[in-house]
Amino acid sequence: MTKKRLQSDRDAVQRLEDALIEDVLGASDEDIRAEARADGIDLERQAESMRSMFEREIVQAGKEKMAAARSGLAAYRSGSSQIVSRRTCREPCPKHGPLGRAADKRLSDADQ
Repeated sequence: MTKKRLQSDRDAVQRLEDALIEDVLGASDEDIRAEARADGIDLERQAESMRSMFEREIVQAGKEKMAAARSGLAAYRSGSSQIVSRRTCREPCPKHGPLGRAADKRLSDADQ
């Protein structure tokens, strides 16, 4: 396949992706509900599942922050020079992706 053809195919896929995104974003809530019902999706069960997943991720992020804080405190008390700034923990990471950072956004400026 030539580079020109390959780029043309990529452009076509990008246009399709853009059209699908616009279709989803342009749909009304009722349209989405009706389509989900037609597909046999229990919206209440799905919503509860998502809430539960987010809650587990928030709790896990809190546990990891607490572990990092304890580690930092232990390092501080031992006089270690290897204390890591909290700033480095705010960068996206493969393990948590955007959920790890979303939980951080709940903190007020005073908490940081």
